[in-house]
Amino acid sequence: MKEKIRAIIIDDEENCILNLKYFLLEFCPDIEIIAVGDNMECAGEIFRTQQFDVAFLDIEVFNNNMFNAIEDLEDKNFKVVFVTAHEQYAIRALKAEAVDYILKPLSEHDILECYARIKKHLQKKTSDAMASDKAATKQNEAERKMILKDGGHVFVVKIDDICYMQAKGAYTLTAFSIDDMQKQVTVSKSLNQMERENNNPLLYRVHKSFMINVQKIKRIIRNDGLYILMRNDEVIPVAKRRAPDFLSFLNKPN
Repeated sequence: MKEKIRAIIIDDEENCILNLKYFLLEFCPDIEIIAVGDNMECAGEIFRTQQFDVAFLDIEVFNNNMFNAIEDLEDKNFKVVFVTAHEQYAIRALKAEAVDYILKPLSEHDILECYARIKKHLQKKTSDAMASDKAATKQNEAERKMILKDGGHVFVVKIDDICYMQAKGAYTLTAFSIDDMQKQVTVSKSLNQMERENNNPLLYRVHKSFMINVQKIKRIIRNDGLYILMRNDEVIPVAKRRAPDFLSFLNKPN
C-alpha cells in the first residue's frame, strides 16, 4: 500500500478547518490529516510532538503571525502550504519556501494544483535522501579497510587505496597507495580467498588472475582484446568471457 502523506492543519476558524478537511479528503487521496490546531499553543505542541510531511497553515491566528512560529523552529523537516485570506504575505511566503499559497475561499482547482506540487516536492525530497544515502554507502565502502601482512610488515589499507590484486599461485600481489606512495606487497592468500574476504562493489574480478578497484581505472583499451589502463599506469587484461558483464557493470548509472 502506498505510504500516506501525513498532514496537519492550523487555523483559528473552525469552519475553515472543516472546509479544508473536506477538500483534502475529497480530492487528495494520499493525504492523511493527523492533527488539527486552532491556536498558537496548540500549533507549538503539534510541531514539537508530531511527525508529519506537510502543514496547512493560516497566517494570522488570533493576532499571532505564523511566520514567526515557523522561523523559531530549530528543525523544520516538513513542507508548508499557507491557506489564508490575506494576499499581502505572498512575497514573505515565497521567501519562507512555502510549497503553495492558497487564498480563501478554497476551490477544487487550487487544491488539485497544490496537491500536485506537494507530491512533486516530497518525491524530490525522497530522491535527494536516497541519493544522499547512496553516496554515504559508497563512502563507507571506500573507507572499509583491508589488513595486508607481508612478512614482518602489516599494512592497514582502505579499499579506496587498493589499485589491483594479482594472483601469484597460492599468493596475491596487492598494489596500493599509502602516504602518497605506491606500494606492492605479496600476501599469503589466494586471489579467490581475497575476493571472498573483501566482498566490495569497488573491487571487480576482471580475470582469473586480476581483481581491480574500478575507481582506479584511467582508460579502457580495445586492442585485439579488452585491457584496462589503471591510474598507476599498469595495464590489466580483461578475460574475454568476463568482458560483456564488465562493460555492462561500467555502464550502469552510479
